[in-house]
Amino acid sequence: YMQGEYGVHAIHFVDSFFNMNKEKAKDFQTGFNNEKLNLKWSMETRVDTLTCEIIDRLYETGLRAIKIGIESQDNELLKKYNRIPPDINHAINIVKHCNQKGIRTNICYIIGFPGQTKNDIVKTLELAKKLNSTFANFFIFTPIPGTDFIKNNNIEIIDNNLNHRDNFHLVFKHKNFNNKKLRKIQSRFIRKYYFRISWVLKYLKLKKK
Repeated sequence: YMQGEYGVHAIHFVDSFFNMNKEKAKDFQTGFNNEKLNLKWSMETRVDTLTCEIIDRLYETGLRAIKIGIESQDNELLKKYNRIPPDINHAINIVKHCNQKGIRTNICYIIGFPGQTKNDIVKTLELAKKLNSTFANFFIFTPIPGTDFIKNNNIEIIDNNLNHRDNFHLVFKHKNFNNKKLRKIQSRFIRKYYFRISWVLKYLKLKKK
């Protein structure tokens, strides 16, 4: 419908569990191929749901970009806040395979977890460079009002402007950072990630594909 009515030629699925159900993913692939839509598309998913075989199958349907969350290099920190630590070696292999296929990867990282120090955060940047995805996002940790996370971890919200729940503002009281300092780190990380010869060469090579 979207293709016929509006001439859409690309679609992004905003669904973090897009590839979680393997059977539904296969049904999607079959339906996409049967309709002969000739669309390019991208998705959000967890890296632990991806394999090279799955990527190859989805590539044939038009998959050209994948967005995944790695969040932090600190497994203990992720476990503390009920996150499932990713397998970094697996993530590296997935990114490499996507590069070979011409699929762009966008990896999201989080800085400013409660209790994090500057040294902790710098390690996240080093991990991002190691993975060397097509794009990298460095989001400031943003607790959501009304969630158990705030209650269970004694989070003190100091900024109640809902417009600042955008991953670019520090909205809670952090013992090591204020908003200005953390945003400065965020900006520096973005520059250090993209202003690298290795990233520029990789991006140019991928664009040719």
